[in-house]
Amino acid sequence: RAVDKVGAKSIASASYTFYCKKPLNKILIVNATSPYTASKLNFFQAGMQNAGITIFDTLNAFIKNNNNYEELSPDYFTQNKVLKFFDKIVWFSDNDSVSLALAQRSLGEFLSNNGRIFMAINFSQFFYEQSALMDFTPVKELIPDTQGVFRMNTAAAMQPLISGYPILKSTSIISSARPFLKAIDNGSSKFYDVYGGELIVSTPNGPVTWTGTSIVSAKRVDLITNQTNFIFTSMPLDSMKGKNKLNSLFRKTLGV
Repeated sequence: RAVDKVGAKSIASASYTFYCKKPLNKILIVNATSPYTASKLNFFQAGMQNAGITIFDTLNAFIKNNNNYEELSPDYFTQNKVLKFFDKIVWFSDNDSVSLALAQRSLGEFLSNNGRIFMAINFSQFFYEQSALMDFTPVKELIPDTQGVFRMNTAAAMQPLISGYPILKSTSIISSARPFLKAIDNGSSKFYDVYGGELIVSTPNGPVTWTGTSIVSAKRVDLITNQTNFIFTSMPLDSMKGKNKLNSLFRKTLGV
């Protein structure tokens, strides 16, 4: 109840009670593909298991039944409370705007509680370069595709820029591979480039090698704890399994 200066009290009010299934572990996979794509979930679950992480929970954010979301909480306040139960999250999506909007409004308490997230969201060629939906991520802005569409050829690589991260190679043509600039350091966080991509640009005159900024993964480090708490990539990881190193990537990004 609210109380004013003279002691008058408002009518009592309380939020509804919600129930959350006890987590199997402190690690959660969020499948934020929209529409829901089971094959991508299977890929990430297998990757976690191959990395030795065999017990984890799964949230299929946009799976529907009778046009209702089955696994999402009814509002962002409640979704914040649910995600706060976990210490580590792997979040992936092929729908940039829908997924980022959900994440931006649902991860506040998780991140404030020293949670660690690995997020893989493949940007379409139409996503706005300076969208405010990226404000909470290690991304400052996307590189403008003024010459054509950024792509990655089969067998092209994501080259690590930090020791300990494995080289990843594509197993198919990636039709939209958006490079970006990392966020600007501030009083509480420092940002690092993690991967550069071997990219091309599809132009009206044919494909050309991209020689500009090619960062496709970055991370945020908390300056108080000196711990990495947010790793982001704009690449679809289910197309980056050419060197069979994704198990190493999962172990590195989740700190296991």
